[in-house]
Amino acid sequence: MTILSEGTTPRRGRHARELRLGIRYLLSIADPVTGRIQGPFIAELGAIYDHAMAALALTMAYGTDTPEQREIRRALKGAAQYLRDTQQGDGGWGDAATTAAAWM
Repeated sequence: MTILSEGTTPRRGRHARELRLGIRYLLSIADPVTGRIQGPFIAELGAIYDHAMAALALTMAYGTDTPEQREIRRALKGAAQYLRDTQQGDGGWGDAATTAAAWM
């Protein structure tokens, strides 16, 4: 997200290559069935926090000149559905509810 905010896009800028690699990585860990975006590591705050941060990063990338527009859109639809499916009756997502909700 920092790379995007400094002006680099997936096709141009000082960190374009790294940005493309980051986008591709996030897309590779997005589960096409559940919509969950989860890599091999889980942050101290929990999986929902990781999912929310990954979804936010893909949302920011979606607004750029990336050639992966369709894949990002598909992943974001799944990510939103995952959040709906895992939301609890009190409106949160468990222990990391406040953090995840704040990022989204």
